[in-house]
Amino acid sequence: MRYQIGCNYWASHAGTEMWARWDETIVEQDFARLSRDCGVRCLRVFPIWRDFQPICIHYCAKGQAREYAYPGFRPLPNEYGLDPEQMAHFATLCRLAEKYGLKLLVGLVTGWMSGMLFVPPALEGKNILCDAECLMWQNRFVKGFVEAFREEKSILAWDLGNECNNMAACDTQEQAYVWTMTISNAIRVADQSRPVVSGMHALVPDSVWNFKQQGELTDILTPHPYPSIFSKRDTEPLNQLSTTMYPTAQILYYSGLSGRQAMIEETGTFNDMLGNEDMAADYLRMSLWSGWANGAAGTLWWCAFDQEKLDYPPYDWNMCENELGLMRSNFALKPVANTMAQFTEMFERLGLEDLPPRTVDAVCVLTRQQNPLTVSLAATVLCKQAGFEAEFVYHDQPLPDAKLYLLPSLNGHDALRVSEYRTILEKVREGATLYISLDAGLILDFENVCGMRVMTRQNRRGVTRGTLETPVGQVRLDADDGMELWLEPTTAQVLGRDDQGRVMFAKNAYGKGEIYLLVAPLEKMLANRPGSFCDPGVPAYHGIYRAFAQQVRRAHIAQSRVADVVVTQHMRSEKEAVLVAINYRSTDLPLALDVAEGWTLEKLYGGEDDMVAHNNGVILLARADGGR
Repeated sequence: MRYQIGCNYWASHAGTEMWARWDETIVEQDFARLSRDCGVRCLRVFPIWRDFQPICIHYCAKGQAREYAYPGFRPLPNEYGLDPEQMAHFATLCRLAEKYGLKLLVGLVTGWMSGMLFVPPALEGKNILCDAECLMWQNRFVKGFVEAFREEKSILAWDLGNECNNMAACDTQEQAYVWTMTISNAIRVADQSRPVVSGMHALVPDSVWNFKQQGELTDILTPHPYPSIFSKRDTEPLNQLSTTMYPTAQILYYSGLSGRQAMIEETGTFNDMLGNEDMAADYLRMSLWSGWANGAAGTLWWCAFDQEKLDYPPYDWNMCENELGLMRSNFALKPVANTMAQFTEMFERLGLEDLPPRTVDAVCVLTRQQNPLTVSLAATVLCKQAGFEAEFVYHDQPLPDAKLYLLPSLNGHDALRVSEYRTILEKVREGATLYISLDAGLILDFENVCGMRVMTRQNRRGVTRGTLETPVGQVRLDADDGMELWLEPTTAQVLGRDDQGRVMFAKNAYGKGEIYLLVAPLEKMLANRPGSFCDPGVPAYHGIYRAFAQQVRRAHIAQSRVADVVVTQHMRSEKEAVLVAINYRSTDLPLALDVAEGWTLEKLYGGEDDMVAHNNGVILLARADGGR
């Protein structure tokens, strides 16, 4: 899917009650404002399940179910139980979207929204995801709805529904698989021309709702990366490095572990206390730029309008559903709206919708017994600061060919299968580089692989401080997690020791390749430690990654000399590439690039006075000499 720019939409006057309180005039005014003033080109919309299929059950003697009907003893209007009046309203919504140049991502089974269930009366109190009766009616809903609207030109894709893994509990992967398969198949039976979007958030490998099943059954995955206390991603301010890179890290994580494209389907700030409106705009700008440069299917803000004037649930239930809009409830534009409009204008003017995929240099293997979300976030930041790009895979996926492999924050005795471990070692034996950072993991054939003998080990007590030699100079590392190892080098070259003289960082030749070992769970520590990437005077931790990435860095057309200005490379041909330089910091930084011999650069956008504005990007065209 081409990159989509937009927001999630509820009508400005009614929020989740927009269908029960339908007002065509207000919806048209909303669409005009969003398209004209905010640069919105895509809306994620939600036919509330309760309103579109309002079936109830009438009972007879001894509580036996007699028949399905509408409230007030009205017979069902069709085999799908779909309300003709609401279907007509949705048809109007599609017509208005086409009028204002808006594409629609339709969240089909919207039975969960903003902390509240919206379930047809007949199905209340039942397990929506596992009960056979519920599955039957959801199948009918989806099939009938998609059949009715599959000819609408404004519809971009079908979403299973909004965070449907919150509608009920599934105890097994098989139950989650059956629900996903039921809804996905119902869509495909009615319409095979559009992608099926997952709509699920909070996926975890090996869990009930996981990447493997969503990648098998849907076409696009959908992280919902909010920088908030709920996701434990509020360790830095909104416009600082690890926060601004968090949506991108989730895109790479979701797409890598599923084998599918991913979309920033929801992101936002929940509440004005997370940061002021200018910082929220910086955060959105980064999500737009970085999502585009890193292959996302789009970035959608949550949501169109503030909802603080709505006095009914779910808006009355909590304080994080009311100040989320591009616009205030009086239609005044927030800075986020101006930011989206500016990005859309640039994006459409330059015509770079078909940006080639970024050049990927390395494979980061995530494993069992770790929190892969936090590990992947820190690994993403460090890779990009160090000047190379990684894709993520889970240990049980086929291992792509690469010159560099990472096993970050390895933990446990069964982090990966022995056969998977040996597959990685074979790549190293043939000439690749492997980096391992150690939590409490066990490594088979340790002395032969790492070139050191373990004398003893224990749980880390307090903080271990060490000094590591890297290409950016000495890096001081305070390790407060993982294991302490007493190591005796045999064939390894020591690159750093702790203050007690113990080996902390080393490399060892292995076949034609090299293996680097860091005796600390660097990624786990930095992801969980507030201010790891933004506090004044923090060490240049990316230097550790530079130490083992020199070979892949040399293959790039241009390298940034400023760690927080990250350059992605997008090859159009052997002689031409688009380079996107993004400043993930809240201060302006120099655009200082080392350009490979034989290449010249031309600025297409940004970079005035050879600077990259704070939380902003620069686009360059690279040509090989004689490449015109």
